[in-house]
Amino acid sequence: MSYARNPERNDERRTNQRFPLRLAVTYRKLSARVPATPVAPGIGETVNIGSKGLEFTTSEPLETGDLVRVSVEWPVRLDQRISLTLVAEGRILRGGNGRAIMNIGAYEFRTRAEAHAAPGSETESAEGKKCAYADDKTTRLAC
Repeated sequence: MSYARNPERNDERRTNQRFPLRLAVTYRKLSARVPATPVAPGIGETVNIGSKGLEFTTSEPLETGDLVRVSVEWPVRLDQRISLTLVAEGRILRGGNGRAIMNIGAYEFRTRAEAHAAPGSETESAEGKKCAYADDKTTRLAC
């Protein structure tokens, strides 16, 4: 399936459809060293997202060619219970005026950690069971 470009925009460069989603974003500019190490953190919000690209607002300037890792708080939960984060890496195609457009070279979905329980309290696990936690707040005693 192919998508027609917007005939009213002469600068349209997309070949895949983008979806207008407003989702929280954190990003890091990565160094050119191998392995890439994070050097500049930032926050923003998605403007639109597609299978090959992402446009987002930026709190720190990004320049064309920068390698970035972007984490997006995904709106759909795994099994309707587990929060997900989309982590994508790619290069900035255009940046400026508080926005950036990147190509998505690689991506993965990661589960997002939930807040830890207070010591001695019970919370519901991802499996829907009531669990008790030790004083260190992370060791599960029983479910």
